[in-house]
Amino acid sequence: ITMHASKTMLFSDAALPLLYALAMLSDAAAALICGLLYDKKGIKILTHAAAVSAFFAYFIFSIGGQEGIIFGILLWGVGMGAMESVFKAAVSNMIPKKSRATGYGMFEMSFGLFWFLGSWLMGYLYQTNMTYMIYASVSAGLLSAILFWQSGRLQSEEK
Repeated sequence: ITMHASKTMLFSDAALPLLYALAMLSDAAAALICGLLYDKKGIKILTHAAAVSAFFAYFIFSIGGQEGIIFGILLWGVGMGAMESVFKAAVSNMIPKKSRATGYGMFEMSFGLFWFLGSWLMGYLYQTNMTYMIYASVSAGLLSAILFWQSGRLQSEEK
């Protein structure tokens, strides 16, 4: 995101760390709120966070302008905060205590692998076709919202 902000010259180089700080502020607020909601509602809270944050790429790369990038960064922060606060709690609730370390290891390995592959794909699409990159990013976010919703339904049925 900061590479794009720099490339478009909408922000000075000195402002780029402030954009990251804004993302981390949004991340922190979302982590606290999503953590509290996860304790009350379970994994289905991720449905809402994923649906909201899914559109960050549209605002950053399509709307353009400083406002679009700032709003997209705030949405991206919501998604990151939800992930950071809820994913590990969800893993601990899904995996029996005796195999929790293995469960965390499998989760982190999968998460890292798919983060790498997704980042590679987005980088490739950024260079070749920005519209496809936006579609791929928004689609992945909305697909994750659907999967979280389904997981929440399954979790509710088990109780």
